[in-house]
Amino acid sequence: MEFELDRKTSVPYYLQIANNIKQFVESGFWKSGTKLPTERELSERLQVSRNTVSMAYKELQTEGVIVCHQGRGTFVSEQDDKLKQQSRKERLLKIIDVSIEEAIQLGFSLDEFLDITHIRAREKQEMLTQLKIAFIECNEEQINYFVNELYFDQGVSILPVLLSDLKENTESYNEQLKDVDVIITTFFHLEEIKDLLKNLNVDIVPIALELQMETVVKIARFSQETKIGLACKSENFAEKFKNAISKTGINNIEIYYTTNTSEDELINFVNSVDQIVTSPGRKKYLEKIISEKKDIVEVIFKPDEASLNLLKTTLVDLKQKVRGKIDEH
Repeated sequence: MEFELDRKTSVPYYLQIANNIKQFVESGFWKSGTKLPTERELSERLQVSRNTVSMAYKELQTEGVIVCHQGRGTFVSEQDDKLKQQSRKERLLKIIDVSIEEAIQLGFSLDEFLDITHIRAREKQEMLTQLKIAFIECNEEQINYFVNELYFDQGVSILPVLLSDLKENTESYNEQLKDVDVIITTFFHLEEIKDLLKNLNVDIVPIALELQMETVVKIARFSQETKIGLACKSENFAEKFKNAISKTGINNIEIYYTTNTSEDELINFVNSVDQIVTSPGRKKYLEKIISEKKDIVEVIFKPDEASLNLLKTTLVDLKQKVRGKIDEH
């Protein structure tokens, strides 16, 4: 099998490369453990920039199709997520079995073991509820997605803060945020937030947000000179969407947006464009008010893989501190 790039289509090269690799894996042409060409090798072979190949590999890593080992190279993943999840469960069961055997050897009954472990788990859960994360962003849509869609372990609470509110009520928010364990924001707002919260002794962790690959693929398939209408709640979100689309190399479309909430105005806006895209949370409402059937694409920005790993590491560090407090009791 060979790579196939359609240089006439509007679909970005990195998406075509990623789809080619998926086909190789799904067909069995590239099996688990197969080493992929380096970014330089593949970019020279396909006559595209190295950054294009890097973007394709990054997307595939996020989806779990490939895995990168520093110093060794990039490989087709050995196991899918389901198998990894089963493996984790099996390891946990072995730990529990060993603990039961040791408890019995110490003279405890199974009922006593259950009571003790239940109490211990409750103690740790109560301590974990003290983990508080504040997420600060400039647009309401992104805050809602972060709070509602990103999964955090049970016991982690999130305080959403709109940047404009923080600017208007800096003193009040400094008081609220002094009790959080960590503040999360985007790289774009990092320095501004550091300045606004300079009197707080709280770690601020920056993350990078990227347009979800599924959203990019759907938009790339729109025909030439398509008029896209974005229904969102803020101008910040609209500008962010425009910039993200521009960076993907999709340049065959015109983008218009509205932040209007009036039903009549929204219907008029929908009728004036060819395709509708919407910020998170508005899709169902638009489907209700639009009589003519139109495909509505939901625009989703999510933390990139490196940022998700950073968030996980941050939470682990916080939990270790909590466990230290538990062990002291």
